[in-house]
Amino acid sequence: MGQKRDVEDSGSETEIGREVVPIRKQVAFDSDYENLGPLGFPGSFGVVSSCRERETGAIFAVKVINYNKTNHDIVDMEVDLMRTLVHPHIVRGRAVYKSKHSVSIVMDRYEGGDLFDAVSEKRFVGELSNAKIVSQILSGIKYLHDMRLAHCDLKLASIMLTDVSSNPTVKIIDFGESQHVIEGSLLHNEVGSPSYMAPEVLACCYNESNDMWSLGVIVFVMLFGYNPFNPKGICGHKNFDVIARNINKGFCPKVKASYGACFPKTMPISEEAMDFISKLLTFDQRKRMTVDEALAHPWIVSAMI
Repeated sequence: MGQKRDVEDSGSETEIGREVVPIRKQVAFDSDYENLGPLGFPGSFGVVSSCRERETGAIFAVKVINYNKTNHDIVDMEVDLMRTLVHPHIVRGRAVYKSKHSVSIVMDRYEGGDLFDAVSEKRFVGELSNAKIVSQILSGIKYLHDMRLAHCDLKLASIMLTDVSSNPTVKIIDFGESQHVIEGSLLHNEVGSPSYMAPEVLACCYNESNDMWSLGVIVFVMLFGYNPFNPKGICGHKNFDVIARNINKGFCPKVKASYGACFPKTMPISEEAMDFISKLLTFDQRKRMTVDEALAHPWIVSAMI
């Protein structure tokens, strides 16, 4: 089990220390790892479980995706990204096991759970602590956008936290719907989670700016505890049409005595925070804040001092 194994040469190997993220086709995942059971709920593109490396006893996470007639390109894209993305705020891949019917992506496991858990448990109190988390998310998004890559499925559940402290490190996960963006062109596949979709994604004509809209929704939920376009938390896929109508009505950047796509009067926040959210939830993607503009926004800058 401790012998050195061959690594598939795909031309996109990524260094982790002195090694690379290998693709193993001749060795079964179960021979190297013990599956310890699922983590959270099954996603659209696979089941994530906790696993133990048999040789070292170290605990990791593994995402198992079954191949079907239509998803080979999507799965291969996620595998390539897990091998090539190296950033402090991006999930760290460890190994990939491929078989005829499935692929198992082994990655670091983070003890802090996802951002949905943290918001539900109210771990981050006050705008400053929330802005520090958002600044880390922005750092990861900037890395992706600088590579001309759109995540296309940013949501609370795709943001992991390394621990349950008040100052954890953020790790972006779930690259199953990510797409490369050619400068000057637009993407046309309907992707993402309904409650976080940008209006231009619903129209199937978008670019990487859709991630910034999704971030705006994430920040809103972090500060107010509900989704502005799905305030009752109804199942997104079962009520897609209702949520889509709310998104297409846009966000009203005003304080109102209601709970929806506006700022609730009963939960006041700073002018800087409202401005930050408003510039992300701008309907016209051409006028929406870019990741560089968001990193330079006073609400973020004050958190980074």
